[in-house]
Amino acid sequence: MRHLHHFKLLAVFIVAIGFGVALCLPTSKAQAVVGENSFGGRISYYYPACLNGGIYTLVLSARPPYLAPLPYIWTPGTIGIPPSHPGQEILGLFDIPYMCVISYYPFFALPGLRMELEQVSPI
Repeated sequence: MRHLHHFKLLAVFIVAIGFGVALCLPTSKAQAVVGENSFGGRISYYYPACLNGGIYTLVLSARPPYLAPLPYIWTPGTIGIPPSHPGQEILGLFDIPYMCVISYYPFFALPGLRMELEQVSPI
């Protein structure tokens, strides 16, 4: 009876690992090649004073469906040189939702998408 309990736990563990791996895989071959999570455009707003080490930016996208600036956050884990001022052109990939902490008490944070990999123009 005890072996059956361990077998059930092992089966649940294997199924959970399988779902975790499936969630990390791209949903289509086109997404793996083209990258559905890419962004690019001109930085319209720049806030470098996030208390958790990030740099909050609003990027005016070059893609037609996005007419309003979208928030992206540069973190110390981002691969690439951080943006330094508004007006720079930026191109990169984003991965997970992230928060730019402005104040701890009272708590205030700006939501955005974390930049995974980015490249900015020098000017």
